Amino acid sequence: MHLKPNENGHKIAIAIALLSEQRGGCEEITIDLLNGLNRQLFCVHMIGTNTILSMIDGDLSSDIIRHNIVIPNNATSSALAFASTVYKISKILRMHHIQILHAQQYSAQRFCLPAAKLARIKSLYTEHSFKNKVRKRIKEIIQRYSDYVVFVSESIKLQIMECGCGATRMAVIENGFSDPLATVELNPPAWSFENKKIILHVGRLVEQKGLLSLIEGYAVFSADHDGYCLVLVGDGPDREMLKETASGLCVANVYFTGHVERSAVYGLMRKAWAIVSPSWNESFGLAPVEAMLLEKPAVLSSIPAYRNLVRDGVNGFLMKEISAAGIKQALECVVENEVRLKEIGREARKHMLGRCGIGRMIYEYESLYRSLLIG
Repeated sequence: MHLKPNENGHKIAIAIALLSEQRGGCEEITIDLLNGLNRQLFCVHMIGTNTILSMIDGDLSSDIIRHNIVIPNNATSSALAFASTVYKISKILRMHHIQILHAQQYSAQRFCLPAAKLARIKSLYTEHSFKNKVRKRIKEIIQRYSDYVVFVSESIKLQIMECGCGATRMAVIENGFSDPLATVELNPPAWSFENKKIILHVGRLVEQKGLLSLIEGYAVFSADHDGYCLVLVGDGPDREMLKETASGLCVANVYFTGHVERSAVYGLMRKAWAIVSPSWNESFGLAPVEAMLLEKPAVLSSIPAYRNLVRDGVNGFLMKEISAAGIKQALECVVENEVRLKEIGREARKHMLGRCGIGRMIYEYESLYRSLLIG
């Protein structure tokens, strides 16, 4: 492939655009070289409502140089401030001879994609979730600003297309994940849960997670099966309602841990009998992926994002419906396959390592960068 020369010879200069996460915001727009050794990729993983920004090692091509451009989070104070910010970003992009701007967050995209257009450089935007407000802006992004929009799952892309967006300049590149076994010290859980088999849910306690059905399903399951407990890790607006539901059903051994540090979450996953997620809608499903990487069987609702992760009975289990009866039936299917759970866990890890590796994600993004420059 022939690359247009810039100040770095024939290297590709990428700017990864992010909004300042600092309280109070940064005062100035900053741009820094991310990887002088070309061995780091700036990735954004969405965990609930929190944005985790992490530096991840990987085998990157030597002809790609990445920069990180950080935008003040108070730059929208007025229309004049917005226009001034867009102009400043475009000037910085030209000054550093950036060839492609990659916006990783909506807030950053609002400034950076118009700035890229003003600077006359290529741009792409990664969308990490699907909400009603996403529909309108994706159309605008595709039609007016970005050369490409990337979705982190096929299910988000399909939902966007159902809203009338064409697929001409869309791609799916699923998030890559570091292997928890290789990168994180797994802290043992601080709770014993009376040595019962742990049915684990990790995530925000909100309506879309299907947790009311989970508690009701666990109630009827535990009436027929002794020695189990339901552990809900995380917090959210539905916590008190869910606790009242469990109390009203007189179901024992339901635990709400609140927020737990990630290393302790991994420790709980390793100790769990199975991880359960009866969500109505997910863009990808971080917790099930992490559990599967830790060789734990996942019991998931049959939504598009989860059907892409699990082959029922091979590397996990799918619920027939999101209801108390559907969850009870799925848990009983796990019981019936008790002797195969280690085998299913190994298959889950093998599948996730092949599908969700950092190297695969890096390769797909780099291929897209190159195609943008020659397209």
